[in-house]
Amino acid sequence: MVSLADNRWRLEALTSAVDVESVVKTWRAPVIDRERDTPESVYTAECHRLAVKPNKRLVGELRSAAPMTTLDLSTNFVGSVGILPVLAALPLMRQLVSVDLRWCQILSAHVTLLAATVASMPSVTTLRLSDNPFASLGVVALLEAAQKNRSLSSIYDEMVDVVPTLLRKLERQLKANPDLAAKSEVTPRSWVQRLPNQCSAGIAAVVLADLCHWVQFSR
Repeated sequence: MVSLADNRWRLEALTSAVDVESVVKTWRAPVIDRERDTPESVYTAECHRLAVKPNKRLVGELRSAAPMTTLDLSTNFVGSVGILPVLAALPLMRQLVSVDLRWCQILSAHVTLLAATVASMPSVTTLRLSDNPFASLGVVALLEAAQKNRSLSSIYDEMVDVVPTLLRKLERQLKANPDLAAKSEVTPRSWVQRLPNQCSAGIAAVVLADLCHWVQFSR
């Protein structure tokens, strides 16, 4: 029997996830001065604007004189809002090849922003986005990015309840892109099963809502 406290916890988890997605959808990237701004200055300024604590490790890497070719934030907790300053700084990472955002709590709204950015970054060939709670709307954005940025050839992902035909379209596009450095990998799997039971209910509802939006989009 499910207690009232359990139901309240699940409702709070769902509300929190929806609130985060609402913030992400209304976020607008700052205007960048490509002559004067640096990835570090944009990242720290946007952290300050959003009242989030900058990731010390990332600040150190951005401050380095060596051009960044790999952005690896996997297993580094930056938070669902804290990832937005990272996305703001991406356009200034002109030699970036690989972006690793595994376990960063990114939703479909985040993936849409990421995809729109890397679509115009021909240096980027690889995205690692596994173990994040996004679904079909995020995959639609990734497909559009792969169609625009023909260098994008590898997206390592473990999807959540994604329409199979959409996955096949993404995989075909990645294989068709000319700069294929490695075999594209798009592996369907249920992310919700990896969560504790109480948290699963809230996130599953967000994923279901996302999937419903995709069905409406595809009609």
